Amino acid sequence: SMTMNAFTRDICRNTKICGTKGELTWNERGIIVYNFATEDIREVKVDRFAPPVKTAGHGGADFFLVNAFTKAVAAGDKSLVLTGIMDSYRSHKLLFAAERSRLSGSIETVENLL
Repeated sequence: SMTMNAFTRDICRNTKICGTKGELTWNERGIIVYNFATEDIREVKVDRFAPPVKTAGHGGADFFLVNAFTKAVAAGDKSLVLTGIMDSYRSHKLLFAAERSRLSGSIETVENLL
């Protein structure tokens, strides 16, 4: 499931992926890996390749998007851009569906979006 919440204490982007063996939680500070069986918690710090001022937009995603694109153009290497316009289009459609669901209480399915 996906939950979108505009009002949080942290006022930042958080992603949580839950699986059968554990969960991954990501935010601007890093990634937390939690193992259900052992109850071990491991924190992975996210490397930053530029000063925080340049990585501020969308939790750093804007900087890394432009950085990857400019490196790909400079090197003439398309493989440096890991996602394309269709991936961006699909992810935006997914988020718009989540907002529609939040506002109307409707249930949206992924099949209707792709």
